[in-house]
Amino acid sequence: MRLAAVAALAFLGALAQDPARRRPPQPPPDAPALPQVSDRPMTEIERKDLWQQFVTPSPIAGFYRLRAVVRGGAPVPAGVRGYLVVGQRHLAVHLHDESASPGRPAVQASVRGYVLAGSRLQMTSELGVRLLPGEAPVLEGQGLVEIRDVVITATTLRVVQSPGDYLEFERIE
Repeated sequence: MRLAAVAALAFLGALAQDPARRRPPQPPPDAPALPQVSDRPMTEIERKDLWQQFVTPSPIAGFYRLRAVVRGGAPVPAGVRGYLVVGQRHLAVHLHDESASPGRPAVQASVRGYVLAGSRLQMTSELGVRLLPGEAPVLEGQGLVEIRDVVITATTLRVVQSPGDYLEFERIE
């Protein structure tokens, strides 16, 4: 008997909680009418950032400072400064070489798209310029492709230009 009473109460309680059987609450009789809801269709919003949530971050993404320049297996003396900014698919490099002509540095600045496959970095020029002392500016052609070997560690990125020649960057951010 007791069990039947508990089961009946549970059944009635479940019916009372069933949304199809409950009446929606009514506003007070003296409440003002609600404003009309706009019937305008929703507009589509382009979300260019969504791809970033579903891709694996690039192992070289970061902000780097040039630490060493080696040509022919020997370090280049002081006077070369530079930075490398690497995102998910693009990079920007800025180099200033004051060692060749004091007061008139050679400058290279470029923006490139890149693909990293193992230890190979394929870069495609978007926009770039080289300024050498006493020479006309040299513009990098859009679409120019360069392939470099890279050595990646936790704090450095070495870009090998040819055997014995490389630029070594240290991660600063």
